[in-house]
Amino acid sequence: MENLNKAINEVNDILIKHIEENDHLKDMMEQHQLTIKELQKQVEILELKLKESSTLSQKKKGFLSMFFNY
Repeated sequence: MENLNKAINEVNDILIKHIEENDHLKDMMEQHQLTIKELQKQVEILELKLKESSTLSQKKKGFLSMFFNY
């Protein structure tokens, strides 16, 4: 009976350790997801700036071509 109780305690300890590791991994995953969302926002902002820059560049070329055969 003593061996059975010891084995049960060992299994409980292992389960508790795995649950704690799972919680830690879950927290890390949530943090990574937040980081990914932030990076996606930054990429969207950069894409908009690039598009805006490209549009301004085209307008500039169009404006200059009125005066010079650019």
